[in-house]
Amino acid sequence: MGTVVFYTDESGSAEPFTEPLKEGATPVFTLTSIALPLNKWRDFDRKYNNLKERFFPEILERKGRKEDIEIKGNDLTSPRNKESKRRQDFLKTVLKLLKTFEASVFAVTFVKDQNNPISSRSMYTHGFQILLERFNKYVETSEDFDSGIIICDSRAGAIKGQGLDKEVAKSFQSYIFGNPKGKSFTLMQEAPLFADSKITVGLQLADIISSVIYTNHYHYYANDIKGAVDYSHMQH
Repeated sequence: MGTVVFYTDESGSAEPFTEPLKEGATPVFTLTSIALPLNKWRDFDRKYNNLKERFFPEILERKGRKEDIEIKGNDLTSPRNKESKRRQDFLKTVLKLLKTFEASVFAVTFVKDQNNPISSRSMYTHGFQILLERFNKYVETSEDFDSGIIICDSRAGAIKGQGLDKEVAKSFQSYIFGNPKGKSFTLMQEAPLFADSKITVGLQLADIISSVIYTNHYHYYANDIKGAVDYSHMQH
């Protein structure tokens, strides 16, 4: 038996919105995790970095190291790049890579109510608790894993344990030590760890898959909102 890592990232803004949508505002918010075996980390790290080198050689030439290249999910799924065969092929190849490693995907999407908004902190921490329940059940029913750890994309500006990183970790600890349901999730080890996606392949993969789920849910639930982005090209 081994340990599974739940790499977790978000897409969209958890902040309230108004119509018509202002720049940067989003009517949905998605929190996504990819479950990958810890003992396969070296393999999927190398294979994904090799994909970046293969598909984006011009960025490699500029950056110098494939490890320094980060292909963002919002670039792959953006309407401005919907005619980019290279990006489509890259995205499909990433999905195949995840299938090779038998990755599992978990996601929570909030369809926001502009008339009854909830705080961004509450949205994130509640989504995290929902995912936590799924993580524990996944490990509990797995024939390969007996424990799990969570690695999240660190919020911008989260220095020395401040900001949302700290709030999420505190919420997690309160939930698993103080909530009757949370106390039952004993297969998750440690509080969530936070890392920079620029140096963590698992988080880069989570960012890409989160963008795929987010754009599909955005199109399904919020396509008719005034000022909405057209993500119809992502439906296939």
